[in-house]
Parts: sequence; C-alpha cells; structure tokens
Amino acid sequence: MLLGSALLACLEALLHWEVYAAAMIYIILTFGPTFILLWLNKSAGLIAGFFVQPFFHALGIMTFVTLVAPIAMGFGDDAIWSLPLKFVSDAPREVAKDAFLLIFASIFIAFIPLLGGLPSFNSLVLGVIATGMVFNLAGVEGLSRSELVPSFGVGIGLLLLGGTVSILGSIAATIVSEGVAFIFGRSPEELGSVISFPIIAAMGFVPLLLYLSWLGASLN
Repeated sequence: MLLGSALLACLEALLHWEVYAAAMIYIILTFGPTFILLWLNKSAGLIAGFFVQPFFHALGIMTFVTLVAPIAMGFGDDAIWSLPLKFVSDAPREVAKDAFLLIFASIFIAFIPLLGGLPSFNSLVLGVIATGMVFNLAGVEGLSRSELVPSFGVGIGLLLLGGTVSILGSIAATIVSEGVAFIFGRSPEELGSVISFPIIAAMGFVPLLLYLSWLGASLN
C-alpha cells in the first residue's frame, strides 16, 4: 500500500517542470567541466572524465536531491533553487567532504556482484546516501538510519524499475555518444566512457524519485 502511494506521488512529481530542470542542472554539472576541457584539449578532457567528472557527478546528485526532495516527498510544489548554493556558501567543507564520500561509495558499489554494474543502481544507492547528507546539511533531525533505508520489498521494487530504466539509458547513451563523437570528429570509443555513464546514471532518477516519494509517504 505504501509503495503504491509512493508510485502515485512519484508520477505526480514527474508532472512538475522543476524535476526536469533539476535533471538538466545535474547533466550540466556532470558534463560541463568535461566538455569544456575536451574542447580546449583532448587529453585534458579524457583526464577530466576520470578525475574531475566523478566529483561533479557527486555534486550533481546532491543538487538534484536537494531540489526535487520537497516535491517528490510531498512537502511542497516548488523547488528551492537557492538551497544548493546556500549549502555551498554556508558549509563548503561539509559539501566537499560529502562529495568525496559519494565518490568512494560509488567505487565500493562498483564491486558489488551483478548489481554493481548497473549505473541506475549506482545512482539510486548514491541518491539514498545523498538524501541523508542533504538532510544533515539542512539541519533535519530525528530521522534514524532505518527510516531512511527502504525495506527489502521496497528495495526490490526500486531495483526492478532501475533495471528497466538502465536498459533505456544504455540505448540513449549509445546514441548520444555517437552523436557527440561525430560533432567532435572523434571515435565513439574515445568518448563512450566519459559520456555514457552520466546519461545512464540520469536514468536512475525515476527510482530515486520513487524512493523519495516512498520516504515522504512513510514519514507522513
């Protein structure tokens, strides 16, 4: 019953333009620095894909969660656009530390058999971790770890949805990678690892929204 209510809330959240704007911000944060460095210098762009991009990918996930959480959890109809910048200005060290923790968590998740190879699972788990971090930055108190972590049944449902969108994301990643490679006059293999992961990870937004909707429903 709770998961059903969460699904309805998730579908309702998808009707808000703020969710798609937040997704665009995530993509810009993740892609932007790499594209700029790639445009300036091929070698610098490839290096950015392995070192710079993971950091901005982590910031992108935290930003997305910060913006869409009030909507997906049913606490409001609007995103607080100034909140991510407020976190950075008020607690820059905490934000940087959380971003690096998300990077290490991502590395750890990659070694999980079977599931670790699904970028949508990666984004979902990182989204759950980032939610706890965002709540901490926002000064939300009184929530235990058991309240933030979904039950086994809910987790299975999220993983099934995540697997579906991962397949769709793989198709989109291939198309975009080949298109960008054509624009830059490079082979798809050179840009594939840099571009494909963020796009597939973006497909994890649906299970992440479902998680946030479930969290909001359980807290209410």
